[in-house]
Amino acid sequence: MSFIDAEIRTMPLSLTSCRKQAEEFLNGFGLRLDTLEYYAGMFSGEKMIAGGGFDGSVIKCIAADESFRGEGLIGTLMTHLRQQLRELGRNHCFVFTKPENEEIFRSLAFYTVGRAAKAILLDSDRAGVSRFCERTRAFDGPAAAIVMNCNPFTLGHLRLVEHAAAECEALYVLVVEEERSFFPFRDRLAMAEKACAHLKNVAVRPGGPYIISAATFPSYFIKEMSEVSRTYAELDADIFARRIAPALDITARYAGEEPLDPLTALYNGVMSERLPPAGVQVRVIPRLCSGDEPISASRVRRLLGEGRLEECRPLLPESSFEHIHGMEARA
Repeated sequence: MSFIDAEIRTMPLSLTSCRKQAEEFLNGFGLRLDTLEYYAGMFSGEKMIAGGGFDGSVIKCIAADESFRGEGLIGTLMTHLRQQLRELGRNHCFVFTKPENEEIFRSLAFYTVGRAAKAILLDSDRAGVSRFCERTRAFDGPAAAIVMNCNPFTLGHLRLVEHAAAECEALYVLVVEEERSFFPFRDRLAMAEKACAHLKNVAVRPGGPYIISAATFPSYFIKEMSEVSRTYAELDADIFARRIAPALDITARYAGEEPLDPLTALYNGVMSERLPPAGVQVRVIPRLCSGDEPISASRVRRLLGEGRLEECRPLLPESSFEHIHGMEARA
């Protein structure tokens, strides 16, 4: 059947039949169904020949039947998905995919932002990362940076910021901007701003869409789950090294030593491999402890989940404690 007879159908993944069909279709390409808020399939009669969707502003889970090569399936499907995004007010979007698919998406007016051995990130806005850096810039001249989730902002975070600020002329604190955390982004940003307000050479800024979160990194196209964390770290480090650091004149990046979380420890290792060749020093600082245990945001979240707010006080700056207390009072 000719491609001109095909139609695009919305497939609500809340319906078991649609989810199963999407999973089976993607599995045929060695892909997994990732978290999606919208998914559509292209059908030739009752045969599904292409599919894809998006979550937030990230388009993913794109696949097309090889027997329809040359019919423009992916281009037509992408047009549909971008129209759906525009109707939601999301004109700026991204694609995470395998490196071998780069030219397909570049031909559809996407621009490569970063790359790892097993993944690339493409952007619908050629100047997107430049505009992000322009909005973020706070200093003229060399600066250092820390990337933090601040979920919530603890005394450990403050110790790291104060240590870096004492060694540097200027310091950016970039707060990861996504909504898969215990605390909403606006509260995480507010806690960081309040706690760092006394440090005049520190600028707290939103991390924007180019500081990738491990919680939102799409991994549907990576076959071995053991490779996902390293791929995420490599891609995020590449974007920082080649796009963000040069634009903001960042010459050093600080991180806290990680004795507990394997993902963060892996990330620190990848940074130490990838950033120095790009002219960015990596400085890992020992963690602040409370008793025999390192202060961690996960420890605070555990206590909060058990309703033990007062026990969090020794782990938090007073400003963070008051912010969280205020959030609970408003809840």
